Amino acid sequence: MLADRIRTAALVAAAMVVAAVVIPLGAVLTAGPAYACSCVPSGESVYFGRADAVFSATLTDRREATLTFEVTEVYKGDVHALQQVATADSAAACGLEISGAGPFLVFADERRDAGPRLTASLCGGTRSLAAGDQPAFDSAEPPLPGRETAVRSAPVPLLAWSTGLATVLGCLSWLVLRRLRRR
Repeated sequence: MLADRIRTAALVAAAMVVAAVVIPLGAVLTAGPAYACSCVPSGESVYFGRADAVFSATLTDRREATLTFEVTEVYKGDVHALQQVATADSAAACGLEISGAGPFLVFADERRDAGPRLTASLCGGTRSLAAGDQPAFDSAEPPLPGRETAVRSAPVPLLAWSTGLATVLGCLSWLVLRRLRRR
């Protein structure tokens, strides 16, 4: 009987050690990167060459890090009449910081994961278009009809899994200790 109690106490102690290691390790492994955005200014032709899509548009909606534009002209790429563009949450993370409805000249890159197909950053060259200001690109085309929207999937971060595991281990440890006290 004493051996069973010692074995059970050792298991509880091991579970607590695992929980004490898993929680901080989960926090460290899932910590986001530190952001500091600094851009090297380039000319419009350089921005155009680097971008997958270039268009002029007015901003119609901003939700979190997704901007929706009503596109008037397309200079490069496949762009819809209503086009969503993802950006980082803040300028510190190189997110677009545009104010007002525009019009804007947007330089965007394609991405292949979930969310809007196009992304834009503070360093990509997107700028406000003043009245009568026209980009010096060869040709403009009308946008593709329709709307490009995003279907987002929300991945469960490692921190959530490690917290859940630690919670389960903690509950099991509590149950074992409670049982030991009743004997």
